[in-house]
Amino acid sequence: MDFYRKFSLYCSNQRGFRSNTFGKHICNIKSVLKKADILGIAVTQDFKLTEYRAPRELTSSIYLNEKEIDELIRLDLSASPHLSRTRDFFVIGCYTGLRWEDLTDLSKADFLDNDIFRIQLSKTPIKVTIPILDVVKPFFQKYWGQG
Repeated sequence: MDFYRKFSLYCSNQRGFRSNTFGKHICNIKSVLKKADILGIAVTQDFKLTEYRAPRELTSSIYLNEKEIDELIRLDLSASPHLSRTRDFFVIGCYTGLRWEDLTDLSKADFLDNDIFRIQLSKTPIKVTIPILDVVKPFFQKYWGQG
C-alpha cells in the first residue's frame, strides 16, 4: 500500500495525470502482480485489497461535428500561414484519424495514387492504408501534390 500511495502522489503531483490515467497504470500493475502470483513468484498481496483500486471518473467526449469542421475549412487564414497550416493538418487529422506526428511525417512516397496513401504509424509498428476523402483532397494537393 505504501507503493500505491507514493505512486498515486507521483502520478498526480509530478506527472499531472488525471485519475483515469493513474487507474490505467494501476490496472496494468495489478495484472502483472496477479500473473506473478499465479506463477508462484513471491509478491505482496496488497494488490488484492479493496484500497488498491484503479479509480475511474466519468468523462465527456468533446468533438467537432462536420458543420464545425467545415467552418474551420472556410475560415480565411491567408494572413497567418502558420495558422493556416495548423488548421489544414488538424482537418486532415479529423478525416483520416492520424496523429499530428504521423501527418507531419507524411511524404510523397507514402501515396499509392491520388485516392489512397499508406503510412507506418509512429506509435505502433503497423502500416495503415487510408483513403483520401474528397473534402480533404485540396489539402493533400496543397502539401503533397496528391489528391
